[in-house]
Amino acid sequence: PSCEARDSTRPRPKRVCVPMAHAGGRGHPPPVSRVRPSFFAVEADMARFDAKSAECFVLTFKEGLLASVAHDLKIRVTEFEVEVDEEKRSISARFVPSSLKVACAMRDGVEAPRVLNDKDLRDIEKNLYGEVLHADRFPEIRFVSTAIQSGETSHTVEGTLTLHGTSRPVVVPVKREGERWVAEIGLNQPDFGVKPFRALLGALKVKPEVRVRLSVPVAQAVASAL
Repeated sequence: PSCEARDSTRPRPKRVCVPMAHAGGRGHPPPVSRVRPSFFAVEADMARFDAKSAECFVLTFKEGLLASVAHDLKIRVTEFEVEVDEEKRSISARFVPSSLKVACAMRDGVEAPRVLNDKDLRDIEKNLYGEVLHADRFPEIRFVSTAIQSGETSHTVEGTLTLHGTSRPVVVPVKREGERWVAEIGLNQPDFGVKPFRALLGALKVKPEVRVRLSVPVAQAVASAL
């Protein structure tokens, strides 16, 4: 400690001691390190996720007079990047529409992996790239956050989504499920200038709203402290 001494010719009051601010100095314990629940609980100031460490799926739903012979679909995005900047409290993401692959058909919300054959998969993906998303003209889908409201087990992310050449504000709820953070949002395709797939004069078509589900892992070192 540094101390201020008074004039020795006067009565000497108690000395005034002002401890110097330092970490781990002699006689002073080091500051206590505490884990703060942070967005996505990343251990570093910057975290990046891709298809190797995270998952992204698009769910589509059938409608029309011939809906009974069609299938809901679960589609995997196989090329994407998500970047979480803890210091700036921001999230950005990039998705490649030509990387979408049909994972399986869905029946009443349950995966039906043997319903579609290889030709069915190729035809669906060809229509998806060429007639719906026009991946040759719009090779990327981008998201940039503008505000994040954080809690310990849930977050609300506001941002701008650019899809099919159109940018619109979106609000994405994020919640923790086990050891993963899961973001899920419904998107109305016409809002972005996307025409939902239809065939046979509309007797067979995809509903305008699709659901997008993205999940990333929670950092293990922080997860145990939350």
